[in-house]
Amino acid sequence: MLRAAAVCPTESGGFCFGNTRRNVVLEASLSERGYRAPTARKTGTTIAGVVFKDGVVLGADTRATDDMVVVEKNCSKIHHIAPRIYCCGAGVAADAEITTMMMSSNAELHALNTGRPPLVAMVTRQLRQMLFRYQGHLGTSLIVGGVDVDGVHLYSIFPHGSYDRLPFLTMGSGAAAAVSVFEDRYKANMELEEAKLLVKDAVTAGILGDLGSGSNVDLCVITKATVDYLRGYDQPAVPGTKGGRYRYRPGTTAVLTHTVTPLAVDLLQESVQVMQ
Repeated sequence: MLRAAAVCPTESGGFCFGNTRRNVVLEASLSERGYRAPTARKTGTTIAGVVFKDGVVLGADTRATDDMVVVEKNCSKIHHIAPRIYCCGAGVAADAEITTMMMSSNAELHALNTGRPPLVAMVTRQLRQMLFRYQGHLGTSLIVGGVDVDGVHLYSIFPHGSYDRLPFLTMGSGAAAAVSVFEDRYKANMELEEAKLLVKDAVTAGILGDLGSGSNVDLCVITKATVDYLRGYDQPAVPGTKGGRYRYRPGTTAVLTHTVTPLAVDLLQESVQVMQ
């Protein structure tokens, strides 16, 4: 403890790089045993949620990517868990899909066994335990929002099982741009239309500021009385139209050289035999 305090004095401001040497030694010992240190993974999504006066609004983009390739332009990233509980998923699309499907099944079984509707805290706890059990190998980050007998809830769950409970949340590769919109314009006890506009603008900021996010903005409004799932609520980046014709007449580009190479072709005799 004294050595750590000497390397990183608490009274000095800024970042401390005292553990850099330790990390190098650990990585070297891992490589000698045939292991590799974990690396950060890019999620390629913008998901967000905010608590308003009567409930919670969840939002997500609709672009699914594989590295630098857009594989789906209208992917649904807001998943049903229970009648008043929904979940946004970022990260590996298959992991998010299967995790939320398993959680939806568990929530329904819990309701049938207890005779009561599931709580948001119960859903969040089971998701945390599931992700912690796999130690980050399920590459999904989740935002759980809903309304139950205890009120309005909004949680974020990280791939290793840690969680936060806040009045507004963002996750994914576009989270930095989205959270700046929340920090600038969020206020308590917002009306419904104001909350929808705030979430739409936050997800739009993630779409415009991140290549892994794009296409449309989906919203899900959850209140005590109703659930309104708004697919394709907004389309921030509308594809443009071509302004001219890009067909050129033959001969526009001059031919500099012309070479003909004869090929020696041997003609073979072919015969077709019909099998009995």
